[in-house]
Amino acid sequence: MLTTFIILCTCMLLYMLFYYKINIAVIFILKVITSACFVLLGFLAYLKSLSSTYHILILLGLVFGFLGDFVLGLRRLIPKKEKVFFIMGMLLFFIGNILYISSFLTLSKNQWYLYFIFTVILTSTLIVIINKVCIINNEIRYYVYVYILGLSLTYVVANINLIGEKTIKNYIVFFGAFAFIVSDFLLYILYFKKINHKQKRILKMLNIIFYYVAQVLYALSIK
Repeated sequence: MLTTFIILCTCMLLYMLFYYKINIAVIFILKVITSACFVLLGFLAYLKSLSSTYHILILLGLVFGFLGDFVLGLRRLIPKKEKVFFIMGMLLFFIGNILYISSFLTLSKNQWYLYFIFTVILTSTLIVIINKVCIINNEIRYYVYVYILGLSLTYVVANINLIGEKTIKNYIVFFGAFAFIVSDFLLYILYFKKINHKQKRILKMLNIIFYYVAQVLYALSIK
């Protein structure tokens, strides 16, 4: 696992360092290798754990995260299909979030209505903030809203689970879910807000860091 983690960190650093400097095809390959590493990390953790529903669901979530990365990466390679790849990527990540939510619920001892109430509050808040900060194309606006709903529920379940039971696994999952929300919020700014090149570079680096931190934490929660 340590070797896989070192490879992931190395590829992520190269991906960040050269994102705006070298051929986009090479960047795409670096992105795919880095994302494959968090799936491998999860798989190796799975092999060392006692198989359970939680472990299987997290591993599947990581696989859909990898697929989402792959499809979103094609946006830069094939600009004419940018919108199609964006929607497909969001769908794959949405499925991944559903799998993560399902896994977190196996750790839950709380009433379902708590998740419903706080998810509605968080989803509404995020949508209002994003609409104030960004200008989202009407053709994809509702895809974005549905994805935010899934993302919010992921965070809410992880948060309430941690409040209910302060275990190491719940802490790992909570920080993973928080990093995921930050990563996606930064991504929406990158996609839907006009910013200068320097701001774009900084936000992209932060987006990459938070995203891979989230996926690695999810993978490590399998142990």
